[in-house]
Amino acid sequence: MTTEHDMIEELRGAVADIDVGRSVDAVWREEPVSFDEFVTGREHLGLPPLYPRQRQAVVTLIGEDPRRIFDDPLTSSNELVRAYQQAVLLWGKGAGKDYVCSILVCYLIYVLLCLRDPQAFLELAPREYIDVINVAYNADQAKRVFFAKLKARIEGWAWLHANFNLVEGGRRTNEHKPGRAEVVINDDFIEFPNRVRAWSRHAENESYEGLNVLVWIMDEASAFLSKLKRENAESIYQTLKTSAASRFGLRWVGLIISYPRHTDDFTMTKHREAQADPSLGSYADGPAKTWEVNERTRDEPR
Repeated sequence: MTTEHDMIEELRGAVADIDVGRSVDAVWREEPVSFDEFVTGREHLGLPPLYPRQRQAVVTLIGEDPRRIFDDPLTSSNELVRAYQQAVLLWGKGAGKDYVCSILVCYLIYVLLCLRDPQAFLELAPREYIDVINVAYNADQAKRVFFAKLKARIEGWAWLHANFNLVEGGRRTNEHKPGRAEVVINDDFIEFPNRVRAWSRHAENESYEGLNVLVWIMDEASAFLSKLKRENAESIYQTLKTSAASRFGLRWVGLIISYPRHTDDFTMTKHREAQADPSLGSYADGPAKTWEVNERTRDEPR
C-alpha cells in the first residue's frame, strides 16, 4: 500500500528528474535508443539480435528513428516519418511470432516512457490512459504464452529496473528506489508510469471498447473465434482500428501476424489488400515458411 511518505518521495523524485536536466528537450525526457540497441544492449533487454526477416518486418513497420514512430504522417515534414500504420505478416508456425510481439510491445512502451508527457505529445486529454493491446486467439494463449513472454521481457529489462519500482501481487520485485514511479504487474495487464498500459486479451472476449488504443497486435489472427466459435477476426480488427483512429488519427501502430488456415481467411484477405495498394499504409510480408523467418529451425525435421 502506498503511504504518505512514499507519495512525498515520489514527488521529490519527479522534481529531481526535472532539476538535474535528464530530459533531452521540452518533449523528450530521455533520448530513446534504436530498436536494435534496445534488443541487444545490456542496458535494455540484452537478447540476441532478431533474425533478419523478423527485424526487417519490425523496422519496416515502425521506422528507424524512434522519435518519429508516433508522428502524424499527414502533418510531419520529416522524411523519416513512418510509411505504414500496420503490417500483415504471414509466417509459419514456430516462426517466433509471440517472441517478436513481446519485444515490440516493450520497445513501443519504452519510447512512450522516454516522453515527458505522452498524452500531450499525442494530443490526448491529460491523465487519459494510453493502451497497448495484444489480442491472442484464446484465453490460454493470452495468459500462458504471450503474457508470460511479456513478463519475461520485463524481468530481464535492465533500464526498467534501474528507473522504476516493479510491483507484482502487492510485492516489490526489484530493489526499492525512493521517489521513483511504479510498474504494476496485474493478472492480464501491466500499468506503467505516464498512464501507459499493456493488455493481453483474447478473441473470445471482445471487450476492447473504451480503451485508448495506440498500439494493437492481432496475434495468430487466422485462428480468432468468438464464444460461438465463429470467425471474428474482421470484427475485432475493425474495433481496434477504429478505436485507434478515432483517438490518434494515423499515429497508431497495428500488427496482424499469423499463419493462414485457408486461402480466403482474414489474414490472407488483409495480405492481398496490402499488396494491392501499399499506399493505404499497410505492409505485407510472406507467406513465409517457419525456417525462412526463424533460422534456428532450419535443421529441424519437417
